Amino acid sequence: MTTRTRAQWQALFQHHQKSGLSSSEFCKQNNLCPKYFSLRKKQLGFPDAPPFVALQIEATPVIQKQNPALTFALGPCHLHFETLPPVEWLSAFLKASA
Repeated sequence: MTTRTRAQWQALFQHHQKSGLSSSEFCKQNNLCPKYFSLRKKQLGFPDAPPFVALQIEATPVIQKQNPALTFALGPCHLHFETLPPVEWLSAFLKASA
């Protein structure tokens, strides 16, 4: 069995965290006893890995051209409405244009 200092154990724990491997896989690759690795981690008060991983998301703006909600064509004249006008105005407009 290899004797390690506190600093060496802490370096191992940090290496384990950065590796992204499970404890058992890390111990297997580094010829460590998983039970003793876990025991020393608790004894030396080294924190467990955080339960969440920070993500970086790059957002790209999407600009969509929306069709008008309503279009009137009266000869060469076109009226485009993004939002509907009040019903009273629309009714009066249709009566006047008829």
